[in-house]
Amino acid sequence: MDLVKKAEEFHGHLGPFLVLGLRIGLLGLKKLNIDKSKNKDLRITAMLDYSIPFSCIIDGIQVSTGCTIGNKKLIIENSSNFLIEFFDKKYNKRINISINQMILNEILKELKAGNKDSETFFELTKKIISIADDELFIIL
Repeated sequence: MDLVKKAEEFHGHLGPFLVLGLRIGLLGLKKLNIDKSKNKDLRITAMLDYSIPFSCIIDGIQVSTGCTIGNKKLIIENSSNFLIEFFDKKYNKRINISINQMILNEILKELKAGNKDSETFFELTKKIISIADDELFIIL
């Protein structure tokens, strides 16, 4: 099953924050060279504003990595900052991923304009699916 479709079914709808979570999860796995099915040593801490729409990112991370709140491999910290930390316990490797503030501002601008169900919002979601990792994210 296509990962975006799987995430949409899990979350209940498709939107830019869900896709951001998917992309963050996939990037974290790639940078740490971890296969989703063999991630028993991966731990993720999501430091973000734990409210909608930011909380939608969490569902994307869960679907893309297999680290969930339930299996205690994903920890949520309510924060005014935004940072997702990936930690591979086996190799003691860590990376942090943040979102390009310009992209984040563009998404939030659409939300504040009340365009959640508009064609513009859908186009923004499609853009986030296809934009290059180095344009979308900052790796720390």
